[in-house]
Amino acid sequence: MSNAIKKLPWLTSIAVLLWYTVYGWELSVVSSPLLSWGIASAIAAFLAAAINIAWLLAVPATLAITWLVGLPLALNTAVVKGNEQVENIANVLGSGIGFLGSTFLLAAFWFSPLFWAKWQMTKNGFHRNQIFWTITLSSWLGLGLGWVIGRWQ
Repeated sequence: MSNAIKKLPWLTSIAVLLWYTVYGWELSVVSSPLLSWGIASAIAAFLAAAINIAWLLAVPATLAITWLVGLPLALNTAVVKGNEQVENIANVLGSGIGFLGSTFLLAAFWFSPLFWAKWQMTKNGFHRNQIFWTITLSSWLGLGLGWVIGRWQ
């Protein structure tokens, strides 16, 4: 156990934690119901499994989840927390080609820390189960931290 902790790539785990902290903060800001938090937790575990299995699964899964959940949540948060200019930008990005481009950009930002964490842990000799649970627990911890930050504001 202590050997695994010594080999843990802390920077990548923190990157995953921070990404999910933003996700949790967004959920908190828009006062999401408990079901949304459950879905967010399931998404975190699903993406951790997908990145651990194959790129062929992880890339389209990340794109689909960003299109269905991530970008709409980010745009809603921008409208709730932003001023009129931010709301106008959110409206532009929320329709047509802006939505499509924003989906790809946000998916790339979401995929990157997950891929980086998986790559670093594989390089350090972690097994698939260890990789899955490390990424999943970092994600869940980030969601919780985002909730705390959102409630604290």
